[in-house]
Amino acid sequence: STDLYEAAFNVTLRPLDRWRVGAQLYVRDLGDYENGAVRLDWAFAELTLASSVVVQAGRVKVPVGLYNELQDID
Repeated sequence: STDLYEAAFNVTLRPLDRWRVGAQLYVRDLGDYENGAVRLDWAFAELTLASSVVVQAGRVKVPVGLYNELQDID
């Protein structure tokens, strides 16, 4: 049924030669909890200054949900 579900949508783009950006939206419904609220799971921006120098900034993924450290805990 659709009473319990989780889903994610992610995209990574290279808008310019030296830039790379990406983000993932995450939604889940756990019965009485979260009720389908869409959240930003992770996002980043990366700038390549030279072949050995890359600058990154972003938001780290949520520690629960799809592909996480708590996935297999009963």
